[in-house]
Amino acid sequence: MFRDCVLGGYKGVAPLMTAGVRLDNSTLQEADQYNMPGQWRARAYNTLAGGLVLPRFASCHAQLISYLGVNETSLSVDGQYLTSRGNKSSSRDYPASIYTPSLSPADGTSSEEHTNPQAVGQIDKAGSFTAMTLTGRVLSFTGPSWFDYGGADASGYVVGGVIIDLPTGLVFFIRTRSGPSAAPVFTAELQNGYSVSASGTIVLAMPFAVGEGNFCAAGGGVFMCREPLFATLTAGNPTLSACGRADGYGGFINNSAASQVQVGDRPFVDQRNDPSFYDGTRVTVVGAGSLTLNSALAISATQKRLPLWVRGS
Repeated sequence: MFRDCVLGGYKGVAPLMTAGVRLDNSTLQEADQYNMPGQWRARAYNTLAGGLVLPRFASCHAQLISYLGVNETSLSVDGQYLTSRGNKSSSRDYPASIYTPSLSPADGTSSEEHTNPQAVGQIDKAGSFTAMTLTGRVLSFTGPSWFDYGGADASGYVVGGVIIDLPTGLVFFIRTRSGPSAAPVFTAELQNGYSVSASGTIVLAMPFAVGEGNFCAAGGGVFMCREPLFATLTAGNPTLSACGRADGYGGFINNSAASQVQVGDRPFVDQRNDPSFYDGTRVTVVGAGSLTLNSALAISATQKRLPLWVRGS
């Protein structure tokens, strides 16, 4: 148990692989918190509550973790970091960590909280991925035919997603996702378990097996609009109309860079609790009080609350 501790100065991620790890009011401060070269890395650190990996990304709601969240929208501006603790608010600028038990709108008029879904899952890397190579710190691999962008989104394989190799405990951040939807190509960067020789060669602390064991992945970027978002849905139609608050105000959904939902964002899909959207649904057009998706809506509804979103890749 780590109680009232500060874990700091580590490079990349802190993989605490022993089962039963508990953190009580402890703070994570990784060494690179002020040097984020891109959104993919910032989002990965947010996903991991500042670079923390517990066994298989297990999220324990009893944990109280304080970490420095990174503003993924404006990496270089003043105030780009926000101290986040437990069930603090989230927004598109400050998406929630997988260790955050619940979300509420940051700087919003509502304090309503929603449970933060844990997008964590295991996939057999030998039976699912092809063309897998690890060169230095860069891991490249191709997804199978069934692993289209919708399946990749749902499994956490998005830009800024985090992969852990369960046989070794090696952790990778997904940098790019490209290629055809039916067979997406990924590159990821190793964050732990290596050293650099005098000649600059990457030396692994343990061998990485291409064809053995499972990957466990977590995709970050879950957020809530700063204002409660309601919309009218029509089954078979890809447009969300009358987007706004319950009182009709819709100024926070517009076609400007300040819109709280932007092109590429996707509604969180949970068929058990909300069958409104299909896997792989993303925003393609942001209008004045309307959102157009890349696929039709599954149900019809009037003034439906849309609480949870995920930042696009």
